[in-house]
Amino acid sequence: MQRTRSKALLLNTYMHEVPKMMNSPTPGRFIRLPDWPERLAAFIAEQRHRPFAWGEHDCCQFVARAIEAMTGVNPLAAISYRSAKEALRLLRVEQGLVGAVTQRLGVSKSVRLAMRGDVVLLAGQKRDALGIVVGEDARFASREGLVSVAVLSCRAAWQV
Repeated sequence: MQRTRSKALLLNTYMHEVPKMMNSPTPGRFIRLPDWPERLAAFIAEQRHRPFAWGEHDCCQFVARAIEAMTGVNPLAAISYRSAKEALRLLRVEQGLVGAVTQRLGVSKSVRLAMRGDVVLLAGQKRDALGIVVGEDARFASREGLVSVAVLSCRAAWQV
């Protein structure tokens, strides 16, 4: 009787808790949904003309919502900011943009290995920016809406 109860508990844990754990904000543990390519394409199309806005549609929020479209999990759901000053303060705590992304997505990889749906980092003159790979190019949030940049122009990539 005890053995049967233990098996049932183990099976219940596996069926209910493991999927939650695998799609949790643990570095490198995101699982893309079966229809992620369509979800990503629809998300990119919706955001195409949306202007940059700190805390709403900046590079981090854009990438987080793209990840959510592909996986169902927003890695920044618990983080809120409204200005560049607040965002930079958060990034200092997170040890910079690279540190913040690595904490959520795991170790970076070469941009030569980046695939559609992965996150990339573009080094800027004033600030670095995050984007989403859509092929040979990546999309980045800007004042005019999304802009395309060649993936090979980026400095780092993370698998989603």
